[in-house]
Amino acid sequence: MIIIFVDEVYGFGSLLFYEEKLDITPDFIDSFNDSKKDFGDVGLNVPQSKIALINTEKFYDKDTGLKQLLLEFKKIESIANKSNETLTESERLLRKDYIKFLGNIGNEFKEFSKIKGFNAVFDSSRKLPQQLQNVESTDITEEFIQYFNNKYP
Repeated sequence: MIIIFVDEVYGFGSLLFYEEKLDITPDFIDSFNDSKKDFGDVGLNVPQSKIALINTEKFYDKDTGLKQLLLEFKKIESIANKSNETLTESERLLRKDYIKFLGNIGNEFKEFSKIKGFNAVFDSSRKLPQQLQNVESTDITEEFIQYFNNKYP
């Protein structure tokens, strides 16, 4: 069993998705308070996890990345360094559309992860916590890119 502090992993920027049932904090607190025993005697029902890794840097690869993301990125690239005050209304809308599109990627990613049965997914392009360095996991990068590109040609 590996215990990861979710806030700490989010701080690394490496946790992309996890199912709430994996968070045993409330159960741990309740069990500990009810038992009045020492730390080692607290009994918990820890859910089974299935971990995946995805390399989000590969999303931007011009040959093998997320095609629609690359198109959206090209549209916004010209205004990326402008401040909000200097943007035209159409540029503001373009920026909003891009942010919305990034949210769509996140939603598709969560759906894909659930379909494949993963309940925790980490970004392998970011620093992973030490306790995850040798954990059994599956790299789903290429499969997700193919899934996304088929859905958004």
